[in-house]
Amino acid sequence: MGLLNHPPKKLRSQFAKDWLGVSGIFTMPSSFWSPSLEEVFARYTSLVNYWQLGGDDDNSFIGLQNLNETLKKVKSQLDLIGRDTHVGIHWDWKTPLPTDSMPQSFVSINNAERLSPVELARELQNARLSPGGSPRWVTLTPLPKDEYSAEARGIDLAKRMVTAKYLGADVIFASSVFHEQHGLLNRNGSPTLLFLPWRTVAIALQGARYQGAFNMPNKSTNHVFMRDDETIVVVWNDEPTEEVIYLGEDVVATDIWGRRISLERDANTHRHTLRVGSSPMILRKCNQQIANWRLAAQFEIGKSRSEYGGHPDAVLGRNTFLQSVRGKAVLNVPRGWEVEPQEWVFDTGAGEKYRLETFMTLPSNASLGRKDVSIDFDIFAERKYSIRVHRPYHVGLGDIMVQVNDKKLKGNVLEIEQVIVNNTSPLETLQFRCSLFIPNMKRMQRFITELKHGQDRKLYYIPNADALKGKELWLRAEQVNGRRILNYRWTVGENWDKPDTISRKQRRTEDMIRVR
Repeated sequence: MGLLNHPPKKLRSQFAKDWLGVSGIFTMPSSFWSPSLEEVFARYTSLVNYWQLGGDDDNSFIGLQNLNETLKKVKSQLDLIGRDTHVGIHWDWKTPLPTDSMPQSFVSINNAERLSPVELARELQNARLSPGGSPRWVTLTPLPKDEYSAEARGIDLAKRMVTAKYLGADVIFASSVFHEQHGLLNRNGSPTLLFLPWRTVAIALQGARYQGAFNMPNKSTNHVFMRDDETIVVVWNDEPTEEVIYLGEDVVATDIWGRRISLERDANTHRHTLRVGSSPMILRKCNQQIANWRLAAQFEIGKSRSEYGGHPDAVLGRNTFLQSVRGKAVLNVPRGWEVEPQEWVFDTGAGEKYRLETFMTLPSNASLGRKDVSIDFDIFAERKYSIRVHRPYHVGLGDIMVQVNDKKLKGNVLEIEQVIVNNTSPLETLQFRCSLFIPNMKRMQRFITELKHGQDRKLYYIPNADALKGKELWLRAEQVNGRRILNYRWTVGENWDKPDTISRKQRRTEDMIRVR
């Protein structure tokens, strides 16, 4: 890729007082700027097909009127002196990306603000949702070496590279590679320490396609990529934990610095034990057929009303092996749930889909929210494979929201705030009998009558708050003249010591559990 960012002095001097960037030149008639590029294109056109108008600090095209028309005119002229040119411009994350697509163009988005992996993910999701648009090239600026440790800089860069890759960035660049603070190379061309994680991640993901993510039992962040016959998994967790998962017989694990990591395996199940931490672990040569089977297996519905009684569902999947297989599946559910059937034996041809019907009966004390459910598969192909697939199952559909906040008041009194919101559609008028169960105490009750659209708030006051800190309380709301039973369990005092950095309204939005 070439940068057209240093116009000749003869052209630049004509904008001495009003210079905003190279857009001022390229919006002029082509006869004004084209002759100055003929020598450059004659020398490099056989090697370079992608040309960015302006450098990564040139914002002059952002918000330009008739942007698409300007780029078309520039490309048409460049094609006369070059061949098969692709024209791009610099952009930033603060301004909505151009939505009009022009053939053979691209947008280079700078990360000078050093967005965190989470912030970068949000911006890339917004960019991906934009209709139309040109390919998105992302430029990443590593953290400065004087302010962060080498380990922190490497972890941050690796996570941002993976984030940009899985969210569809067409090309990923490192900015200012010779920069003293965040460059990947020294002035003499030798690599800096940060070059190692860049190289390790780039080699692992080059040419790979994003396929999805596994549901891991300890909720580790992971992303699955595939290239030819190889599957690559990148995994990390903000808290040190272990994940037990079968990935194949030839798995190779490295850290972001390229160092090999030895993986423990269970002699009976052959599952790997991954010691996961904040630094991404890169797993290469994972079994692609197993990975695809794991990604394909899911619930047909995966959620149910918060009502006592039965709920039909099914396990769906696809035979991802290159031959017919016989399979055995066992559904593992929380204690107290009844499942019929819970086991299946099935045969399926290569590439065929399967559907395993079941009927779940939830107990009356089933808590709201996401539940961890797993499916054990024994797959008989050229040999036997045993894998466990974790899938979430949601109790509650979302039309009724329940939230509980606890707070210690003066006098060592515990205040518990209960909020139930009715968003049913079509609107239902609801009545609930609410019971708060407290260890070694008599249960406390509140009644909700005639709750239409909106919310109902109730308060409970309990003495000796310190004695209850760390204890699990149980709120149960039973619908009067209805089948809904809402169960909510939480641990007292989990947020007492945390700074109140967000408003009550924001916390309520984040903590709501949607149920029906």
